Amino acid sequence: MPDGKFEVNYPFLQNTALGRGYIEKEIYEFLLSEQSLNSCWNKLYKRELIEKADLKFIPGQKIGEDRKFNIDCFSLCQSVCYVPKIGYLYRPLSSGAILSQKEPVRRMAAAYKEDLNLFSSLGVERAEVERFAGFNLLNQALSALDIAFNRGESKKAEMKTIILNEDIQYCLKKYGRDLKNKTSRYNRWLLKMMEVKSVTGVLIIMTAMKIKIALRGKRV
Repeated sequence: MPDGKFEVNYPFLQNTALGRGYIEKEIYEFLLSEQSLNSCWNKLYKRELIEKADLKFIPGQKIGEDRKFNIDCFSLCQSVCYVPKIGYLYRPLSSGAILSQKEPVRRMAAAYKEDLNLFSSLGVERAEVERFAGFNLLNQALSALDIAFNRGESKKAEMKTIILNEDIQYCLKKYGRDLKNKTSRYNRWLLKMMEVKSVTGVLIIMTAMKIKIALRGKRV
C-alpha cells in the first residue's frame, strides 16, 4: 500500500451498552474482517473479568495472540461499549509480527487456517468465516508484496513465494473478484497480476506507483 494516513473508525453504535446479541451478530464478524479491531491496545478491559476467568495470552504464541485473547474476552462479556476516539497512531512496518518472520507466507497461511477454526467454533457461519479469512489473507499478501518490493536483491524471490502460495492462489480464485470491488485501483491491478502469477507484472505496477508518488512530491 502506498504511504498515506488513514483514520480507522468502526460502524458500531456509539457511547451505549451493546449486549450479547450485538456482540455475536456484529462484533464477531467484524473481528474477523477488520484486522485493526483485533489489537489489544485500542481497548480497555475490566480487570475483574480477566482475573475471574484467568484469561491469559498463550505463552510463546507470536501470531494471533491478541485476537484469541479478545475473542475469549468478548465471549464472556455481557455488554461492551464503543467510544469513537482516535487516541493512538499505528505505523505498519516490516518489523510487524507477521511480516518480520523468516517465512512470512507460512505465518500468514497459518493465521488464515487458525481463523477458519476459531471463528467457526463461535457460531459464525462457515461461509462467512471462509470469505472474511480469505479477504484477510489477500490483504496481508498485498502488504507483504509491498514490503518485499523494498527488500533489494531478494525482492523477486520473495514476491514469487508470496504469489505462488497455494492458500493465496485458492483465495484469489474464490474471493479475488469480490475483493477487487472493495479495494483501490492500485490493489486491483496487483490482484490481477497475482492471479496470472506474474512477478514481473507486480514489479511494473509497484515501480510505476513509486515513480508517480515521487513526481507528485516534486510538483508540490
